Amino acid sequence: MFALVVCQKIDPKWGDGRKWGKNKLGKKLEHRSRLILEYEVARQFVWTLGLYDANDWHDWAKDRRRGCVFIPRDPWNAYKDRGWVDMDDWLGRPLPFEEAREKARKFAKERRIRTQAEWWAAVDSRTTPGRVPVRPGMYYRDDGWIGYDDWLGVAGNEEEEEEER
Repeated sequence: MFALVVCQKIDPKWGDGRKWGKNKLGKKLEHRSRLILEYEVARQFVWTLGLYDANDWHDWAKDRRRGCVFIPRDPWNAYKDRGWVDMDDWLGRPLPFEEAREKARKFAKERRIRTQAEWWAAVDSRTTPGRVPVRPGMYYRDDGWIGYDDWLGVAGNEEEEEEER
């Protein structure tokens, strides 16, 4: 019988493809004898898909023409000890109102954002925190939305600043 010998040419620039790969998507991990992307990179890719819930994920994952072979079909197992939080985090679903508002307030305080116009400038520069909707008034209109002053944590702060002066 003949033995099949497979030679893999190793590109000096990229190595054998297991560490960074030619697609520049980042370091690969191994899961079930397959190479997969690291959690953060894979999650960022999945966020771009616009999937709504676990059913959408299962439909996308079982489709063999899904577009990215480096994304595992079972991320809850593949990333169990590598950063997995839950399906909402994996799909990039917005946080519940209270959590999102706290994140937005912290973000606004760090960057000294005090108005709706400044919030929109931050949205345009794509620096807003992950899983915080860029249009919170539309997303949370039935969940406690009051306005941008409340969202950014500047309601009532004008009086405090005047007292400090």
